[in-house]
Formats: sequence, structure tokens, C-alpha cells
Amino acid sequence: MENIFNLFAEDLTATLIVFLILFAAIAYFFAREKSVAVFSGVILIALSLFYGPFVYLKKAVLKLAGHGAKKRTEFEQPKQYLLDKLLFMLQALLVILSIAILAAGIVSGWNQTVPSKELRVAISTTEDELQKMRIELREVEPAAKQLETVWSTQRDSLMKGYKTERAHIGETMMAQNNDLATRINASSDTAQQALSEIKYYHAQNEYRTSPSEYEPIMIEIKNYLDRQILSPEVKNLLLNYNDNWYAQVLARFETRTLSEGQLRFALQPAYHNRQQRLDYLKETIPSRENELAQFRAELKYNFGALGVQILFTIFQFILFVWVVGLVIESLELTVDTAANVQKIQEHFKNQ
Repeated sequence: MENIFNLFAEDLTATLIVFLILFAAIAYFFAREKSVAVFSGVILIALSLFYGPFVYLKKAVLKLAGHGAKKRTEFEQPKQYLLDKLLFMLQALLVILSIAILAAGIVSGWNQTVPSKELRVAISTTEDELQKMRIELREVEPAAKQLETVWSTQRDSLMKGYKTERAHIGETMMAQNNDLATRINASSDTAQQALSEIKYYHAQNEYRTSPSEYEPIMIEIKNYLDRQILSPEVKNLLLNYNDNWYAQVLARFETRTLSEGQLRFALQPAYHNRQQRLDYLKETIPSRENELAQFRAELKYNFGALGVQILFTIFQFILFVWVVGLVIESLELTVDTAANVQKIQEHFKNQ
């Protein structure tokens, strides 16, 4: 016998078939012509587990509406005044909380259905960045191409003009220093001696491999002049002479040692930054587009989660109304019993 039960327990289909056969046989044996009604009764009882709470909720709403429409005063209430009020409060609470359960379940289901807030924010942010970068690309690319065209068509003339300008600066500085030397030599012997030592120091350090190497020389000469006993006017002339020499050697250095790329950087200072920005935009925009495509691929509505949440919410609603409704009906039964006892007592008193 135990093996048979184990067989039925393991084989759900066989158990269900045997159950239906036995149920039909017993219903026919006891009810005969009403055996079909037995089936429908069981089905209705099973269905009442689900539709019963909705019917009870409707009755509770109508009862609250009827209570609000009553015209009697508070003093006409029965002796079970507080119990009667408690029942109406519980029914009102039942209506409010049951609707709140349904509302919260629907909102929770919708939140689980729509994509996450983080994903939507990421898509919006990426779209804004892409739009800005595309606008910037449309501005930077023509400007960079224009500079490239100018350089490719006018490179020789631009480089020649730049070198001519640097050479003119050197000649100008040399002419100014000749004039300054004449004015300095016309002053005191100390000034002439200082100018001679500065010229000698310049000659020793005239050809350097880097512009930065000239800066210590300028500082040493200024320190040297600070130690000399010279008038402010002569000291300013010597400082100007030193500054002009520095500008002269820098101009000669630029025309002699700068590469084509360095000359282009000097002639077109905006080209390097624009080209770097253009390369960055061309590299970044496709990667951002791929990120946006991945984000949009994840942007899906999960209607399955919505269905599961709705079913779970209905189950919570049914369970809540059943439990609270049974408590309320138990209290109503207590109030009705007390009211009937009161009527019986009054009836016997009046006899």
C-alpha cells in the first residue's frame, strides 16, 4: 500500500486522473442527477477565494457610503457605541489600505517594467555629449583643413617671411645696440669698462644650442651690473643693451636651428591645438556612439516583471482583505449579539 501511495505521489498525472475518477463516482453515487452541480459548486467555492474579497470590498464601500448618508444623531447609537465606531473605522481602514496595496503594486510593477533610472540618465548624458562633440567637429574640422591648406600652398613663402622678419629683428636690435654703445662710451670710464666686459661675455656665449641656455647669462649680467657703481641712467642703457642682445640671438637662433615643425608652430600656433582636438573628436565620437548603441540595446521594457508584480499584488490584496475582513465580521457578530441581547432584555422588561 505504501508503494502505491509513493507511486501516486511521484506521478502527479496519475494521481490527478484517479482523483477525478473518484470524485465523479462519489458525486454520482450520492447526488445522482445533481452530480454536475457538485462540480460547479466546488469550482464556485474555489473561485470565491479570488472574487470574494472584491465583493466584500464593494460591500464595505457601500456600507461606508450608507453610514455617511445617515441623518441620526450620535445619541441615538446603541450601547455598543465604541465597538460600532471601531467597526466603521476598520472598514474604512480596509478600503484605504486595500486600495493602497493595489496602487503600490501597480507603481512597483511599472518601476520594474521600465529601464532603470541610471540607464536612462546615461543615455541622456551620452546623447548630449555626442551632440556637442558633433557640433564642435563641424566647426573644428573646416578650421583645421583651412590651416592645412594655407600651409601646403604657402609654406615656402610663410617660412621665408618668418625668417626675414626674424632677421629684420636681429638687424634692428644690432642697430639699437650700436646707438646704445655710442651713448655709453660717451659717459664715464666705469661705464665703458662695464660695456666692454658685457660685450666680451656676450661673445663667449653667443652661440648656444638651446634658447633656455641664454637665460642664466641674462641673470648673471644683471647681477654684475647691480654690483657696479653706475648712475641709474647708464645702468638702464646697459640693461637695454643686454636685452637687445638677447632678442638678437633669439631671432638668429630661430632662423638657424628651428625645424619645419617648430616654424609651423610659431607661424600657426592654433593649428596644433585644433589638430589635437580634431583627432580627439574623431576618435571619441565613434566610441561614444558604440556606448550609446549598447545603452539603447539594454533599454527594454520588462513586461514579464509587470505581470508577476500584478499577480503578487492581487495575491497580497486578496490575503489582506480575507484576514481583515474576517476580523471585522467577527467583531460585527459580537456587536450584533450584544444588540440582540439588549433587545431581548428590553422586551422582557416591557412585559
